[in-house]
Amino acid sequence: MKRIFSSITVKRSAMLLITLCLLMGLITTLIGGYVAKRTTHLSAEWGEFEQITAKKSDALMGLQNAMGYGGMIHQFKNYILRGDEPRVEKFSLHVDTALGAIKIYRDLGVETMESTALKEIETTIENYSSKILLVTKMISEGLTVAQIDGRIKVSDAQALQALQDLERHVTSMRVVSIEDFHTDLDE
Repeated sequence: MKRIFSSITVKRSAMLLITLCLLMGLITTLIGGYVAKRTTHLSAEWGEFEQITAKKSDALMGLQNAMGYGGMIHQFKNYILRGDEPRVEKFSLHVDTALGAIKIYRDLGVETMESTALKEIETTIENYSSKILLVTKMISEGLTVAQIDGRIKVSDAQALQALQDLERHVTSMRVVSIEDFHTDLDE
């Protein structure tokens, strides 16, 4: 054993040490490059999620809020019940908000199913919007709440189904994005 070390000169030792250092530097550089590449890829995937899926989810939530409790339909029904004119303005603001949410969702890019669902919701919004003028006319003519309610019918069934379809679709997009992200982390 002593013989092995005695045959190594200082010059050889220095060369061996320099070679090992260079090799370690090369390995560290290669690993760093790989990590940087993976991080960039994961960052791009997360950015895509933030740009599309999360924004669609936000737009859908805004749409549901604008249409639902306290929103457009709620104001419409309360206007029939109470006949107070400020409800019409609140109704109109919620209609604008709902249509704005639909535009945001659509501008993010939609598949055929999403486009069909959004059109269905727009049709329901248009139906309510056209009926609000009729309600105003009936109130001014002195019709009772029961008479107005009997003549004003807007079906929400297709819009509700469309909202559920969009919710399922966005949830599915979210799951796929998360699965892809986890798959990439595992690689």
